Amino acid sequence: MKKALSFLLAFIFMVTLVVPVQIGAEGVTNVKVENVEGTAGQLVTVSVKMATDLDVTVGKLKIKYDNRLELVKYTNGEVFANTYSEVTGEEKGIFTYVGDIDITSDKTTISAKANDVILKIVFKIPANALATDEYSVSVVNNESSFAVTQVTDGVIGAKEIECLSSSGMITTNTAPACSAHTYGEEVKVREQSYLLGGYSYKTCSACGAVESICTEPIATNIFTPLGTAIRYSGNPSGIGAHFAVNKDAIKAIETAGFEIEIGIELSYGDRTESHVFYGQNTPTENTTNFEDGVISACIEGVKTQQKGTIFAYAKIIKPDGTARVEKTYNTLKGNPRVSIVDIVSLMNFNKYSQASKDYLNTVANGFVE
Repeated sequence: MKKALSFLLAFIFMVTLVVPVQIGAEGVTNVKVENVEGTAGQLVTVSVKMATDLDVTVGKLKIKYDNRLELVKYTNGEVFANTYSEVTGEEKGIFTYVGDIDITSDKTTISAKANDVILKIVFKIPANALATDEYSVSVVNNESSFAVTQVTDGVIGAKEIECLSSSGMITTNTAPACSAHTYGEEVKVREQSYLLGGYSYKTCSACGAVESICTEPIATNIFTPLGTAIRYSGNPSGIGAHFAVNKDAIKAIETAGFEIEIGIELSYGDRTESHVFYGQNTPTENTTNFEDGVISACIEGVKTQQKGTIFAYAKIIKPDGTARVEKTYNTLKGNPRVSIVDIVSLMNFNKYSQASKDYLNTVANGFVE
């Protein structure tokens, strides 16, 4: 079914290039997020509904919610109940829902009616929420749309319909008193993976309070910081770092069905430089660098007293493009913000020539920018 979705989306937006795009009636709201009440520490369900009758084949909705809420799960409503749907790009406070018709069936459109539910979203309200607190849930209109297939004079085309939505609000009421919670069975929502943390919860049978059990995504354990390097001879204007790479950890991630990109990012002032050492579009010289199990990168033209960050990153990518980035910082005494002067302050000057000693002392005393 995933291939069917990909094919249909590609087809619709391909034909849109050659068939004039017709936009839905201007100013007519076609999606609405309902307003609901909930109780602090409990679950609440928010429905995203059709606001008008609409024939659709594909729907894409980018959902934005107050990041104080805890996203528990999402389920199809009746609009795409017997079709294919998926969620992508899930981050704290936002995700994208895509639903489409089953192209293996004879149907080409879904005749959605006003108040039909597109998506149900379950949130946990913060346990410390006060009565009358409000939490918004909305659809990002300019990144959401519908499309419906059309046949005119035997030619298959597509009509794109812009999303015009109204936002919803979760309002809290007074929490019921419960002297001692009695929790039921654990409900597992999501297993822990390299991309997402695990999530499950238990509900108190007396008052409905919810206890969440959250785990972080599986750590890759790919990188080990090996140290920082500076260019101190003549004009100390460069700083970089070295990281050891665990290739077995990379293989484990790929075996689990993910793609992976390995790199180093250096950020000083308004400058950020990224270097890829493994994955698509890796430069030949960096591929060679990666082969010995150590990756290195530096940034030049940095003032001696300017602090910045250097980290190795692993970008873990699902086939649908959803990704998570894990960062391993190069730190000094636990601080990820490091300057050339910081490194010089730890160096043993006796190991260097007199000319280098004099210059390093000048840098350490802050007389060189």
